[in-house]
Amino acid sequence: MGGLQGGANSINRETLLALHPDAIISWNTDASSGLAAYLFQSSHIATINVNLESIDDLARAYRFLGELLDKKERTEPLALYAQEVTRQTRALVERRVSKRPVVYYAEGTDGLASECDSSSHYEAIKVAGGINPHLCQPSGGKGMEKVTLEQVILYNPDVIIAQEKEFVQNVQNDPRWRFVAAVQNKRVYLVPKKPFNWIDRPPSFMRLLGLQWLTHVLYDEPNASEFETRMQEFYRLFLRIDLNQTQHQAILN
Repeated sequence: MGGLQGGANSINRETLLALHPDAIISWNTDASSGLAAYLFQSSHIATINVNLESIDDLARAYRFLGELLDKKERTEPLALYAQEVTRQTRALVERRVSKRPVVYYAEGTDGLASECDSSSHYEAIKVAGGINPHLCQPSGGKGMEKVTLEQVILYNPDVIIAQEKEFVQNVQNDPRWRFVAAVQNKRVYLVPKKPFNWIDRPPSFMRLLGLQWLTHVLYDEPNASEFETRMQEFYRLFLRIDLNQTQHQAILN
């Protein structure tokens, strides 16, 4: 059917109408675009916009949808989980405030795109206590601000969180990056993406697991064994999947 996410405008009006939906539930950012507003209004389909600008909006969104769809028995455990994970994460960061690492968010296959400190794309890392060295004003909502290698060397981050596998595979052997502390100390981590991205793009409920993965790689809290347990709990609660050891390793690798 296509979509409107991430700036895409591929949704097909005829296909949408053929589905005869009773209503459209839309993330408010997507619904605010002119094309989305025109499409939904001209289709005469009731549209419900849900505020999901922040990780903190997830619990409220689950409760709202539970009321709307009469599925509170399903959504309330998800809302409680979201509240507890964000609370625990902030409490952990407060305990570790003197040890918060500088975290460079490397995007693109060359690692030379990143996010400004105020960007929603960096939110999960920020909530997990990462200090963003790339202080700037976002040039647009899509992010991925261009960065030079010289800037990264000056930032000298303790940790690099990377979106692309190609970058992670190549950076340790790239002499241009050898002076960066995160590379020297082998603290370059690839964001897991199964079933989809844990941090961003899209910024979904998977960030609740992403927060726990981030504190695991940044502070070893939870440790590897405890994180495996939490990961299994998350997949069981949100995705109704019982992970085995092989699946667990495949997701993280």
